Amino acid sequence: MLGSRGGNRGDKIATGFLYAGLRSHVLLAACSAKGVAQEVVEEIQGRYVWRGVFTQALLKVLSEVDLNAVSYFGLMLLIHLCLDG
Repeated sequence: MLGSRGGNRGDKIATGFLYAGLRSHVLLAACSAKGVAQEVVEEIQGRYVWRGVFTQALLKVLSEVDLNAVSYFGLMLLIHLCLDG
C-alpha cells in the first residue's frame, strides 16, 4: 500500500547551518522540497508500521556496498537501481 503521511520530521535547521549550503553536509532526499515521499505500510509482529521507500532502499544499499569505495553519486545510482529493481 503506497501513500504518504503528514508530518515534518527533520524540518528544523540547526544553528550555524542556515545558508551553509553543502560545505558541511551532503543531502540525500526521497523527494524535492515540494515533492511527497512514498511510504509503505508493513505488518510486523501484529503491528502496522509505516516505512519510507527511499529509506528502505538506502539502508539496503548501505548494507551491501563497501562504504570506503562508493561515492555519493554512486550511492544515489545504486539506490535508484534498487528502487527500480
